[in-house]
Amino acid sequence: MEPKINTVYITGKDDKIPTLAIRKPKTGEFTIYVHVQYIYFNLTPFVVNISVTDQNDKIILQPSGNTFDFSNVKTDGHETGISEVSFYIVIQAAEVADSHRLTAHVKIGDEEYNVSVFLTGGSNNG
Repeated sequence: MEPKINTVYITGKDDKIPTLAIRKPKTGEFTIYVHVQYIYFNLTPFVVNISVTDQNDKIILQPSGNTFDFSNVKTDGHETGISEVSFYIVIQAAEVADSHRLTAHVKIGDEEYNVSVFLTGGSNNG
């Protein structure tokens, strides 16, 4: 089987359940978590690239690569693995005052996956 992104989902801070909407504060900051499930990968280092934009393609999180290395994981003869990694992103309310949707863009090798969350509350949203 080929390595692939199984799913990507967003939660609020300290939440475990995926959400479609997050309330943003009028001031201060808030945190979202982007969870990435990757399956059938070789137990060698791989890079997860992640970025976040709003509905107008305004960059909220610059694209960044994060290397994960599972080569030292003990297995019972298996050469592939499954994993879930999570990224937390602290966002200033002022930075997304005019935003009503955020999209996390995830890329691992040739696999790409995008997931959106809607923002409620804040300065310009109901």
